[in-house]
Amino acid sequence: MDNSGGMARALRGAAGRLGPTLHRARRKAFIAQLQASAALVESTIDVDVHPSVRLGWPIRFRIAPHTHNVVRVGANGWIDDRVEFRVSGGVVEIGDWVELRSGCRLMVSGHLTIEGPSVFSWDVGLHCDDRLLIKKWASVSEGATIVDSNHFHTDPDTWFIDNRDARPTTVGVNTWVAANAVITTGVTVGDNCLVAANAVVVDDVPDDHMAVGAPAVCSPRRLRR
Repeated sequence: MDNSGGMARALRGAAGRLGPTLHRARRKAFIAQLQASAALVESTIDVDVHPSVRLGWPIRFRIAPHTHNVVRVGANGWIDDRVEFRVSGGVVEIGDWVELRSGCRLMVSGHLTIEGPSVFSWDVGLHCDDRLLIKKWASVSEGATIVDSNHFHTDPDTWFIDNRDARPTTVGVNTWVAANAVITTGVTVGDNCLVAANAVVVDDVPDDHMAVGAPAVCSPRRLRR
């Protein structure tokens, strides 16, 4: 007699019972990892991760020496396997219902706020040296990059890496940043916008506009009715 259906139900039941225990264990390990990483480099970190957050494994964390950092993650979020945080005296505020998929990289020495709900797809890069704000319902597709700082050349005897320009960057409510797009320093992308795949946004994008090209050119969006 084939009892595969009964076995499958038993396995699902066991997984359901283990789920909350596993989430609690991973949350505890995640917080301990952050605190230990900070202590090793003589830094401090304040961590507040809501118990409902789903955590993958491993989650990489690099903390700059002799810095104080803050990480807050709201309810019902998901931080997937191989997400990487690099903090250098920064504040990371992640709101409710935010999903960071595998390979996302958050490099923060300023103040990063992700209001949520939002989805950040595979291999998204967020670089925050000053102030980076991602408003609610904004989402970012695979391989896109959003920054609030850049480097520049001056004279031949100065390494461009030593020259830095940092200004606040904002992505508005219900805006979609498509695959491999780049949003650069000091740009405000408005509400209900579309940043097309492979676009490079160097100037502000008004509400309800599409940005296409490199450098991006804006035009009013045609919405479906």
